[in-house]
Amino acid sequence: MSRLLLDVAGMTCTGCESRIANVLGRVDGVRDVAADHRAGTVTIDYDGDEPPGGVLRQRLTDAGFAVTTEEPR
Repeated sequence: MSRLLLDVAGMTCTGCESRIANVLGRVDGVRDVAADHRAGTVTIDYDGDEPPGGVLRQRLTDAGFAVTTEEPR
């Protein structure tokens, strides 16, 4: 399993965290999502070597958020 850390703009509350976890949790290969609105970060655990970054960014954009940086961990 691999991990991806995203800096995400637009999260303002725990409701945003739940929405992001729900939206990204439906992406194939995603095992766990932890969003933190105070830090403005989303940590995603996923299967495989290549992060599904393009799909994740699009899903976040569609939900009204913006990825500002992306860093595999």
